[in-house]
Amino acid sequence: MVGATGLGPVPISTIIMLACAGLAMLLLHRTRVGHHLYAVGGDIAVARTSGIRVDVPVITAHVICSVLAGMAGLLLASRLGVGSPTVGSQGGYDLLSIAAVVLGGTLLSGGKGTITGTLGGVLIFAMLDNIMSVMQVNPFLKDVVRGVVIVAAVAVYARRRIVSRPERFPAKGPAPAPASQPVPVEGP
Repeated sequence: MVGATGLGPVPISTIIMLACAGLAMLLLHRTRVGHHLYAVGGDIAVARTSGIRVDVPVITAHVICSVLAGMAGLLLASRLGVGSPTVGSQGGYDLLSIAAVVLGGTLLSGGKGTITGTLGGVLIFAMLDNIMSVMQVNPFLKDVVRGVVIVAAVAVYARRRIVSRPERFPAKGPAPAPASQPVPVEGP
């Protein structure tokens, strides 16, 4: 069973995940299809206007996503020892996978995101689950803690976007003098 064995302390499923992540990073950063995937993910209309045939990256993304989802399903069935069509949604894996991606810094609107960021989000949630399991935290409280982490990450991201936003209507003409400088007074 792949889900129950490992190489030393590292489970085989973790090694398979890291190998898939490495292959995906090579695909995205070293191939033309990878660059086209980023372009189409950013804005499909701009990619089409730039001369990219958008059908190939979209179909490639769907095929890769389907293959990796099938592999994840096989690994989960191997780990649990049972196959059930509802185990992903009942186990909360669907929300956790989206949360890990968002926590890793990927924009759900598309165009920005990295695999290393997603792996970082997965690592954060894995560490949280491990720590709470060791501390024997109530499973319902685990969901609350996960939710707080997600809300905090979104709040930090939104705050960072607001602070780094350029001024919308810059002042025209000469810039006013800073108020902290003393104004010279004419005396007799």
